[in-house]
Amino acid sequence: MYLKEVEPDRHHRLAKNAQKLGNFVHNLTILLESGLSDNEILPIYDLLPHMQNIRSLTIVHARGDVAPHSALHRAVDKLSQLEHLTIGENNYNRGFNRLPRSHIPVTTTFFHRFLHAVLSTHGSHLQSLHLYTLLALHRDLYIKLRDDTPKLRWVTFAGNIDEALQDEFEEPIPWSSGKTGSLEGLMLLNCHFHSSYFARNVLCGVYGTRLKEVNVIACGSRKGGKYYIPLSSTPLRSGSIEHLWADHMKAWELEVLSHIPTRELSLTRLRAKNFRHLPALLREVLNPDGTQSGFPGLEVLRLNQSIVHNEAWERFPNDCKEAYEELTERCLPERGIKLGLDATAWPNACRIHPHI
Repeated sequence: MYLKEVEPDRHHRLAKNAQKLGNFVHNLTILLESGLSDNEILPIYDLLPHMQNIRSLTIVHARGDVAPHSALHRAVDKLSQLEHLTIGENNYNRGFNRLPRSHIPVTTTFFHRFLHAVLSTHGSHLQSLHLYTLLALHRDLYIKLRDDTPKLRWVTFAGNIDEALQDEFEEPIPWSSGKTGSLEGLMLLNCHFHSSYFARNVLCGVYGTRLKEVNVIACGSRKGGKYYIPLSSTPLRSGSIEHLWADHMKAWELEVLSHIPTRELSLTRLRAKNFRHLPALLREVLNPDGTQSGFPGLEVLRLNQSIVHNEAWERFPNDCKEAYEELTERCLPERGIKLGLDATAWPNACRIHPHI
């Protein structure tokens, strides 16, 4: 069901039906009205008490909304079946290149207060959390998410990890959902973190040992230097991630991510100078400890279909096409890796430089 916070006529018509049918509503999306000073008597809050079995809740808000929406807080507190939460920003731009600066302290926003309330009340049984908003996640909320969501299976940070949270995010402290073996998927979109530290944390089991999918999209850190990842045995060396999707990565980021065991790898939006490094990463080479280098356990490499078109290579140096030929004729066959051409890039409007 989709409801707007302010839509009195429709809500009055739904009121009688909600009394009889409200318990059958399991998925609810609410579009909040920005700037409301007092929403206590809105008809929508006569409907929500009859929807006690909501399992999946999506809230769409304005980025700068600082209204309390206190009636919504009270209604959500009583949702005993809530397992999935998505908080989305109204008119969210999936193609942003840089995070916009906010002049409103995040702790005063609806986003912060509502997420804090949900984690406090429902964190112990929350299974998925998706944050599609360009407001930064506060340190206290990140720690709460890390430590108090033992059943979390999927989490999306779409523009929420800023430089102020970098050190906390890179700290190798195990997530509660990792310790329980619940966490299966991570999506990190345009978040500021150092790929080396992230790869180290994946290898060391910070997110557990049962990750099925990790999506790292348009990421990168302004920090200098690299972090050495040891090649010795780690909790993930005996397992494997089902699918790793790396979008808009630099060559050194691909190098450190290549230590992560994965069965399927999707690579999209690589600059020409970074694409040239793929053969070196995927050659048949063993590390000193006997493990396969370059994405251990890789079975399928997925690239974008556009690269098979003849005109695609005309925009790039000849050595890019040579790198592709080396991949397909030597590196992948030697390791028994299949090539798929069905990888789709994240819809980012970056046109600063051409991508393969």
